[in-house]
This record gives sequence, C-alpha cells and structure tokens, in this order.
Amino acid sequence: VFLGNIFATCQTLTRSVQRQQIAGLVHSLVEATETLPATFGQARAVLMPLVRSMADWHAMQLYGEQQGQAVAMGPPGIRIGEELGVWLALDRPKSLSHLKASTLDSWAVDFATAFAAAEETLRARPARPFERRDDGLYASSWHDAYDSSRLLLADLTRSLPLDGAPVAMVPNRDWLLVADGAKPAAMERLGALATEIFGLPRPLSSVVLRLGPQGWETMPLDPSRPEQRLLVALQRRDLAGRYAEQKRLLDELHQTTGDSVFVASVFQVDDAVAGPYTIAVWGNGARVLLPRVDRIGFKDTPEAPVQQVPWNEAASLAGSLMRPMGWFPERWLVEAYPEPAVIAQMAKA
Repeated sequence: VFLGNIFATCQTLTRSVQRQQIAGLVHSLVEATETLPATFGQARAVLMPLVRSMADWHAMQLYGEQQGQAVAMGPPGIRIGEELGVWLALDRPKSLSHLKASTLDSWAVDFATAFAAAEETLRARPARPFERRDDGLYASSWHDAYDSSRLLLADLTRSLPLDGAPVAMVPNRDWLLVADGAKPAAMERLGALATEIFGLPRPLSSVVLRLGPQGWETMPLDPSRPEQRLLVALQRRDLAGRYAEQKRLLDELHQTTGDSVFVASVFQVDDAVAGPYTIAVWGNGARVLLPRVDRIGFKDTPEAPVQQVPWNEAASLAGSLMRPMGWFPERWLVEAYPEPAVIAQMAKA
C-alpha cells in the first residue's frame, strides 16, 4: 500500500469523499486477506485488465527489495509500447487486487485465457461516447478507473472520425485521450490537455502511442515540431521525476547492501540557444548508473570542465562500456571511462 499516493488523492477531495476513499482502502485491505475464488469459473466475472506504467511497477519492485518483501504484482502479461504493461486484477465489490501468476497456475489457466475473459468483462461495461474536446481531439468519459484499460479495445478508437492514424495517451487511469495524428492543432491540444491531467493525483504515463497495423506503438517525438513541444516538455518532466524517484529508491537500497555505485541524477537545462535538454554526468574513476538523457557530460577530474556529448554519439562510440540493466526507466551501468581520444571524437561528431 503506497500511502503517499492515497494521501495525495485525498488532498483533492471533499471531506465526505475522503471518508469514502479511506473506507474503501480499509475494505480492500480486509478483502485482500480473504480466500480467492477457487476456480477460474468463479473468478472470470470479476477479472479486469489493468494498463499501468512499467516505471511504477519497477519502483514497486525496488521498494519491495528494499523492505525485504515480495511484491504481489509480477511482470506484465502484455506490453504496450516501451512504457506500458497489462496486468490482471480481481475487481471485487470493495477492493481491487492484482492477480498473481501462482493463482492462474492453481486455476490451470494461462494468461491469454484469463486476459480474454477480463477483456470481455471490460467490454461488457456500459458504453459511453468519447467527448469531442476540439477538432481531432477526443477524451474518454467513463472515469471509472478503467479508461486507461480501454486502450486495449482498439475498435473504440478506430470508430472515431479521424483523418489520420489515432494517437493516444493515458495520462491517468481515468483518462484515455485520442488525437488525429494528421492534424497538428489536435496534437498541440493533446499536449496541453495531457499536461493538465498529469497534474492530478496518480499520473499514469506521458508516453504517446500511435495505432498501427500491429497495434499500439510508442511514437517518437520531434522537439523541432511546434505541435509536439508541449508533449516533449511533459515527457522530459515526467522522466526526470521518475528517475529522481528511482535514484532515491536505489540509493536507499544501496545503503542497505553496501553497494558503492553512483546513481546519476538527471539535470534539466534550459539553454537560450540550444533550447531545453537533459544531461547526466559520467565521471572518471567511478561506477555509475546512467539514466537516458539528451546529453552525457564527461568529467575527467573533479576540477575539469564537463564535456557535453549527445547521447546517440556516446552510445555509438562508447556503447561497449554501457551495460543496460533492464529497468524502467532504463539505466546503464558504466565501470570504465572512455579514452580521451574517444571523447574528443564524440565531441566532434
């Protein structure tokens, strides 16, 4: 139970709704200790799919490791793009509990079968139309904690009157936003609305998805395109915040384990000429966990100036020294420092 999230949510509510939220939490804690349905047949009517952030999942794993506790929420059964995953949950009258792989095993059911049942339950919920927010911009109207999950029902998105490919975001579990990828003004408004919603308690993801033949794919953003600048700014702030939380958890874990590795911070720079960018420092003589940033600052000695190099150049010429950890957001462990000639070559590229 993440009490910080619950407190942040309650801060925005009236006193009566706060009491309802807290009562629901107490009921969920009690219900979590109750016996699970004995068979898949008994459970299928309350199975629901959850779309959640991989970064939030990884933070829970780090927290559990730090506390020496097993985390019930295992790896996702389905991935959506680079940042989102799909889990299954039991949606009982007064609680929502994540479904463990061991429970599926006890029911002799695989994830695909259980997911199909959960998707069917989600689809059976009362239909509501998307709200038109602007020309080419639509927002979900369920607000039942499963709006983000309806990303899985691609036919709902395809039914919207769009000229181009659907572009979607789930900035909060209560919001699914869809924009017309062929309309720059709709993309700009998507950035503005997503930024506004991201300020609500429990933000979910700043990732932008585009619907293609194979389903939803992560859409790379171009900071030089005016209609995408708000989206780029939102992603930079979100990623910096997630890296800061990850660093806090890792630093606390390393205090317990005695690991001396340095967890690099993300620094946000607003340059009058180059524009906004993020940077992290790779120092000589230290083991460092590097975040994914726009630029790496190489620092040979404590007194030496920082030599800034674009990330892609650093990964191209010094990638053999960078070992990905498989985390969300990703970090790379570096245990050696590039030769001066390599750094000079990167700076010239």
